[in-house]
Amino acid sequence: MSKFLIRPIPLCQGVRDKSQFTYHRGTNERVVIVCYVWYLQGTEPKVMVDTGTTADWYHTDGVPEQEHIQFLEDGLDKFGVRPEDIDIVILTHLHADHVEQARKFTKARFIVQQDELEAAKHPVMESAYRQRLLDGLNYMVVKGDNEIIEGVRVLFTPGHTPGTQSVAVDTPGGVAIISGFCSIKENFGIEGDLSTISAPGVYTNLLEAYDSIIKVKQAADIVIPLHDPKFVNMNVIP
Repeated sequence: MSKFLIRPIPLCQGVRDKSQFTYHRGTNERVVIVCYVWYLQGTEPKVMVDTGTTADWYHTDGVPEQEHIQFLEDGLDKFGVRPEDIDIVILTHLHADHVEQARKFTKARFIVQQDELEAAKHPVMESAYRQRLLDGLNYMVVKGDNEIIEGVRVLFTPGHTPGTQSVAVDTPGGVAIISGFCSIKENFGIEGDLSTISAPGVYTNLLEAYDSIIKVKQAADIVIPLHDPKFVNMNVIP
C-alpha cells in the first residue's frame, strides 16, 4: 500500500471570533485562523489539496487584519516543486480562499464534487462564491466518496457547503484526513464525548455539517482541521 507525507504550507493568517468556526460556542473569544494548502509528498501523479489565497486578496475583500506568511510558490519550492508541476488539485470546496490561486496550476485537473460545482452556480450562492475564479478550470467531477489515486481518497462531507469533500491520505502514521470543511481542533471535541463536538459556524446544512465531523473522526487516525494554527510550524504530517 502506498504511503505519503503531508506537507502543510501556510500562506496567511488572521484573527477571528471563535464562534465563526464553532457553532454558537466561543463568542467574543479570538482565535488565530490560518489559510493553508497541502502538498502530498511522494505521490505520482503529483497531488495538492486546495490552491489557497494571499493576504492581499483578503485585504481587497474587506479583511484588513489578514497577515502574510509566505507566497504559494515559496512554500512549494521548499519541497522542490512549482505550481506548474502539479498534476491533480483536490478542491475541498469552492470558497475563494481555497480556489483563488487555481490558475497558477496550469496543467492540473481540479477534483470537485458535483454537488459543489452545481451549488456554486446557483443564484442564491452568489455572495458565497466568486464565479470568475471558477470558470474555465479543468475539472474532474466526482460524486460521493472516491479513490483519486492509490492511497488518496476523497470523502463526501457536506454541510459547510453542499459539496464539501475531505481528503484521506494513507501515511506512515495511519490514515490522515484533511477536513474539507473550515474547522479548528475544537470542532472535533474530546475523544469519546460527542457532546463536545461543534459543527462549523458557517454552514449550508447544520445537521449534515455535524454528521461530517463524525464521519471524519471515525475514519481518521490523524485529524487535520483545515484552518487550525497548529500546523504553521509543522513541516510534515505525521
